[in-house]
Amino acid sequence: MAYDIKQSTTQQKLLFLMVDSTDHITGKTGLSPTVTISKAGAAFASPAGAVTELANGWYQVAANATDTGTLGPILLHATATGADPTDIVVANVVAYDPQDAVALGLSRIDAAVTSRMATFTVPTNFSALAITAGGAVTSGTVSDKTGYSLTQTFPTNFASLAITAGGIVSGDMKAINGTTVLGDGNVTPWGP
Repeated sequence: MAYDIKQSTTQQKLLFLMVDSTDHITGKTGLSPTVTISKAGAAFASPAGAVTELANGWYQVAANATDTGTLGPILLHATATGADPTDIVVANVVAYDPQDAVALGLSRIDAAVTSRMATFTVPTNFSALAITAGGAVTSGTVSDKTGYSLTQTFPTNFASLAITAGGIVSGDMKAINGTTVLGDGNVTPWGP
């Protein structure tokens, strides 16, 4: 399984397994494998790192900045007498540091988030407000009306009208915008 390695670092060794060519299962020890790698799909070539044995059929290419200098996958091909060939995608070279526990080595991540807080502005009187469980805003007063205005226009004589409990409009209806309202609810133009 491929793992991420930061570009141009000596962070991780390239690990691979060689198995016995007789049973095709048992890890083969005591080999001197011939290894080539391909960086991001380029032609295979010998790695810059030295190849050494770990144990139990596992081998490694020493970590070095030359082998990890190109972004993308590193393909590994290894052969040795008495072992099956090994062909794997051993690593993926990335532009960030996957071993950085704080910010993955990305310069735009602020671990403390303090620099991002400075850009938030709390509205005027925000702290005096409260929100109920039902979502209603209560308490306090929002007095900052900058940029807002209310305007309204009412018909002539509107203030002298009234609506009764039964829904009937009463008052002087002769001169409401040049229109008269008859008792049956019909509207006709005011005339001579």
